[in-house]
Amino acid sequence: MVQHVTSMIRNVKGSIEKSVYDNLKTTESINIDFEAFPFESGATSIMEWIQLRIMDVGDPSWKPRAGSSSRGNMAPVMVSFNCFVNKENVVLANGHYRLRDVVNKYYHSGASIPLRDYIGGTTQPWTCLMRVRDIITDSPIPNEDLNQYNYTISLEYLREWED
Repeated sequence: MVQHVTSMIRNVKGSIEKSVYDNLKTTESINIDFEAFPFESGATSIMEWIQLRIMDVGDPSWKPRAGSSSRGNMAPVMVSFNCFVNKENVVLANGHYRLRDVVNKYYHSGASIPLRDYIGGTTQPWTCLMRVRDIITDSPIPNEDLNQYNYTISLEYLREWED
């Protein structure tokens, strides 16, 4: 049995990170923590950033026919954006709200992220769309050292398995 490109978590992760890099890092010039860059450690002069984390990849058990030679299901993926602004040297007390608004500009209900086959090396055209189905969390987080805002979305896409 051949593993379908949509069932590979590395493709899901790479597609989400590519979208965030293009939209938030390149277009909006926001610093992004792609797992473990120590912005909050004081080792850098960066005063605001967004921490991206893939929280959960669900696996609904029912897998009906998706096509003539595949099975599939609508798979949920939770993605968390933690918006941080260092309280030291902060000019605006609402900087974490501003970062949240920028995230919401690109990742709101109905928006989509193309799922690409990075493992197979064919990123064009995309395999399917991962749609933002819901906003799970949209609130400030109490934090003594940093101004923090959490914005968590639920993506959904058709994950397939070859028969």
